[in-house]
Amino acid sequence: MNSKTEAEKLINSIKQEYNLEGYEQLRTILTECLKLLSEELYDTSTHFLQELLQNADDNSYDCPNPKLVFTYKLGSLRVDSNETGFTASNIKAICSIHQSTKLGRKGYIGEKGIGFKSVFKVADVVWVSSNKFSFKFDKGEPFGLIAPTWAEFPEQTQPHQTSFFLQLSQDSDADTLIHDLIYFDPSFILFLRQIKEVVLHIEQHGGSIDKVINRKDEKSGSFEIRTLTTSNSIQRYIFISYEVTDLPKERKRPDYTKSEIVLAFPIMEPSSEPQLGIQNVFSSLPISSYGLRFLLQGDFLLAANRLHINVSSAWNCALRDALPQSFVQAIKTLNNTEEMKYTWPYFVPDTDTAAFFQPSRITIIEALKREELLENFAGNDSKPESLFFVDPIKFCDENGVPFTHQNSSHYLSSKYPEWTINSLISLGVQKLTDEEFVKHLESMLRIDAQNFQNQSIRWHSQLSRALIGVCGNSALREQLSKLALIPLSNGKWSSAEAGPLIFSVDIDLDLAASLSTFFDFVDKSALVDTARIELVRRLGAKEMDKREICRYIVDAHASENVRPEEWTREQLVLHAAFLVEQRWETPDPIDLWFATSDDKRCKGSKLYIYDNPKNDPSTRRVFEKLQKRFPMLHEDYLDQLKGFRASQISRVSTSAVSKMPTHDIDKGESSFPEKCGSSKNLTLGDYQSQDDMSDTFRNRKIIYLRDTLHLSTIPRLVVSHQTDLKVEFDMSEDFKFILSECSISDVFQILNDNWGYYSKWLGSESLYDRSRIRRKDATKRPRCDAYDYEVLYEKSRKKLIKDIGDTEVKLESGRSALGKTFLPNLDSKVDLDVDLPILKLHNANSKAMQERIARFGITVEASIHYYMASLESIHKTHATAPPRGALSHIYKNIESLYDDNEEYI
Repeated sequence: MNSKTEAEKLINSIKQEYNLEGYEQLRTILTECLKLLSEELYDTSTHFLQELLQNADDNSYDCPNPKLVFTYKLGSLRVDSNETGFTASNIKAICSIHQSTKLGRKGYIGEKGIGFKSVFKVADVVWVSSNKFSFKFDKGEPFGLIAPTWAEFPEQTQPHQTSFFLQLSQDSDADTLIHDLIYFDPSFILFLRQIKEVVLHIEQHGGSIDKVINRKDEKSGSFEIRTLTTSNSIQRYIFISYEVTDLPKERKRPDYTKSEIVLAFPIMEPSSEPQLGIQNVFSSLPISSYGLRFLLQGDFLLAANRLHINVSSAWNCALRDALPQSFVQAIKTLNNTEEMKYTWPYFVPDTDTAAFFQPSRITIIEALKREELLENFAGNDSKPESLFFVDPIKFCDENGVPFTHQNSSHYLSSKYPEWTINSLISLGVQKLTDEEFVKHLESMLRIDAQNFQNQSIRWHSQLSRALIGVCGNSALREQLSKLALIPLSNGKWSSAEAGPLIFSVDIDLDLAASLSTFFDFVDKSALVDTARIELVRRLGAKEMDKREICRYIVDAHASENVRPEEWTREQLVLHAAFLVEQRWETPDPIDLWFATSDDKRCKGSKLYIYDNPKNDPSTRRVFEKLQKRFPMLHEDYLDQLKGFRASQISRVSTSAVSKMPTHDIDKGESSFPEKCGSSKNLTLGDYQSQDDMSDTFRNRKIIYLRDTLHLSTIPRLVVSHQTDLKVEFDMSEDFKFILSECSISDVFQILNDNWGYYSKWLGSESLYDRSRIRRKDATKRPRCDAYDYEVLYEKSRKKLIKDIGDTEVKLESGRSALGKTFLPNLDSKVDLDVDLPILKLHNANSKAMQERIARFGITVEASIHYYMASLESIHKTHATAPPRGALSHIYKNIESLYDDNEEYI
């Protein structure tokens, strides 16, 4: 059309054709029918957007970038496209029904000539401007939907474009229209021939929104990749085409026996759940959802509203029946792509597929079952029915590798995302059951047990969690109990059924190894977490609690067959440390074997531990001498105990036996005859250990070693002997040694500092401890009257005191029996003139010290004994010229003391 006049003339002529003057009733009927058609044909008021998109794609373009622009303003919607423009035939088609210029033309969407009328579902008046044409349709006029009226376009137009201006009805749903424009589905342009860009501009009271949708097509080998891009999203699709031949004759597709169907698969990241669900079936534009997860494009014959496939059409059925072959070919293509190799199973049709496509679904599944398209864990392709899906949560380690990886050729690769598994199962992949897993595990142990055993502790912990779940089945638990799943402390592996297995979370590996004479201890590595512990327990191993371990240690040390030299120093340290940690208490005496400072073996009742928290020089000097002859505890013990909290260790006294002062009693050859099989010696279990010494022994670990395990922190004073009904004690070799070899001042300093303990044998108050003496266990001791014990005890005590007094000790003037010594400075008028064995002590002026040492015969004051000894000394040393002053003073004091000491004088 060359001129505006000619264009206007055509518009007027068409309008005149619809002039039914004289046929008012018919005109009214036809007008109402047109309105009904435009308003009721489509379910949604905004379907017209797709119709406008369809019309734009069917038009002609002479530009490289065909596009469509939607502009919404309050009360109006404008649509612009850069097509070449309307021709006279286009005008006639838009002003008619079922007179589309595209009817039967291949590649064109429209065929009914009624799609444009859908705009009147929301609009009262529609203006059209294209080339020389400018007209409107007014729904309010007779035949207003098809009879054009020449009119100027309401807004400025651009040359070389076609524009529509919709004046929206008062009752139109503006919110829905705005929503559909904002959320305009990018897939609408996915299968269009020409339109590859849609621009949307929405103006509202709060501002404006702009959205641009672009499509980019790229060829990639045997398929095409189309990318849809918006301002906030990018979605890529793999397009695979398939030609369908031998199509039945169809009136609406004259002369066509071939057509093309296109399968489009959204490219998804395996690491994330698919955001795209069920996809539409397309006939250039979306028709409807048929339950498929991929997009299917075909030249389907549609119902008038374009919302449904005509399921009775032979043409459509033929297109559908070509789907299985095209799908399988597409899957083979996808299986060779990096993007889709492990995600394609997601697109296998499932039971939610619509009835029309169900025959295709069944055929597709049967065809895929026959193909080697699935990768196994070994990296090879296999048929679905030959593979097991291994639940990564139940039967795989933290890296997704199956525990029974020797069967990798029968396991589905872990690269398939979890959201594809249901589809794979529909193809014949089997889920690995608990029963199958146990069989595979048994096979693994039979074929390559070494590999199983060499797995990391972390791996075995993860396997344990899997097996715990399996153990809920009693039959499977019994099968597992026959497998060598449990490492032992001796380095071997065992089944729970093979023999009694003992485990304890509280026992050290070396400690278990040292106590494995009678039991197989589960290795500590199998007890590193709750899962492995629970598995060991469920498989039948017996748990040994801390008390049982302590008892086991004590019994092992007390055994008649014990060979302590076979225990390493480290193991002996662990034995003692464990008892210390657990604060083990028992009514029976405990006498462990220990490693000495020179790495020999010694019972605790014979052993010393150096504890001098106040750095007392007397204690230090005495122990320097003592350690040269008597065994001392190896320093490794104290290093081991450093890690224990002080609150963990405390002395516990639950019976008279546990209150023994055994840290200072030398028991001779055997501390506890009832444990060691000797009847020579018996500890004095009748006497309570010194409670008021706890301040001295600040280290509570030392206290436990001292009071419970019977190591001594001070020189032992006595050794006890048992003969039938008599209980007696003598001075120990230890005390004889220090009296002989150490400074007597240092010895008495220790004696005085620890008098609360030593007084049990040296102090007269012991005569009043009858209540303790009577409290004896008749099953542990010979039956004897308490009086006999008291008499025998007192006899031994007096002899002990006498023996100490008779012991020769080192003095500055030489050696002398301790009981014949004198404290210095007893009488200044005499001291310088006499030569007496003087005993110089620390704290000699202490009243308590003097009272304690006086019982050994030491003269601590200017007594009759002092003056008589002084007189004798003068006689020996000054016989020819005695000091008259001193001599006179001595006689005067003897005279004054005569009445009370007449017999002695």
